Amino acid sequence: MRFPDGCRFRAQKDLADVCAVFVHSRQNGALRRYIFNGILAAYIDEKRIFGIRHSMAQMLLVPLHYVLSRIKCMLRVMVIDESTECAELLRKGLCDSGYEVVATLSSTVDILDRVEQTRPDVIVIRVDSPDRDSLENICVVSQNRPKPIVMFTQERDSNTIQAAVRAGVTAYIVDGLESSRVQAILDVAFARFNQFQSLQKELAQSKAEIDDRKQIERAKGLLMKQRLWDEDTAFRAIRKMAMDRNIKLADAAEQIIAVTKMLN
Repeated sequence: MRFPDGCRFRAQKDLADVCAVFVHSRQNGALRRYIFNGILAAYIDEKRIFGIRHSMAQMLLVPLHYVLSRIKCMLRVMVIDESTECAELLRKGLCDSGYEVVATLSSTVDILDRVEQTRPDVIVIRVDSPDRDSLENICVVSQNRPKPIVMFTQERDSNTIQAAVRAGVTAYIVDGLESSRVQAILDVAFARFNQFQSLQKELAQSKAEIDDRKQIERAKGLLMKQRLWDEDTAFRAIRKMAMDRNIKLADAAEQIIAVTKMLN
């Protein structure tokens, strides 16, 4: 077996690394798709490496650093620019950097529909000064189809910057639209977006756990009051109900609360 760029075959370690990344990306469908496509690209790119005769098991043995180097070049980008000429220059620069430009728009009008149609991984917007309508349209996308959003602009006003960030802009870049910087900016924006989404998910999970505990404590209190049970007995009753019905403790607690309200 011959790997590109002088890579050496390290089957066990590379397979373990790739599998670890797959496991880590279980909650991120886009990342999982990039990894899968990167593995395929690493082996069948112009049929110069292994060709399509080899099995998926052999494909999984590609060196991880080579797979990851291909992943970056598969990001799907939506470009929004008021100027047709500037939009074409930006599109060409992104394509030259290895990104796939899936849509080029002149405004943010109907941006949500276009995002749903083309499914970009990141949105790049160039505008002299973002107006209220543009920020509202961006906010709609952030609420319904959150994506990393990079905005290149000339506007330095702090209020506008804060409004853009609240609307969902991941990176607000002033006077920074240079081809040599775009790739690094997109990489950082994508990383920051994933980090923010992860924090949001952890926050939502923590809130749900707190709400569940409150429900359980409330149900215990009702049982202790009505049945004159101690706390351990009330909790065991809730747990037994949850196990018998194959539901979560919080769901069992919610049912107890609902029944108690009906009886009262």
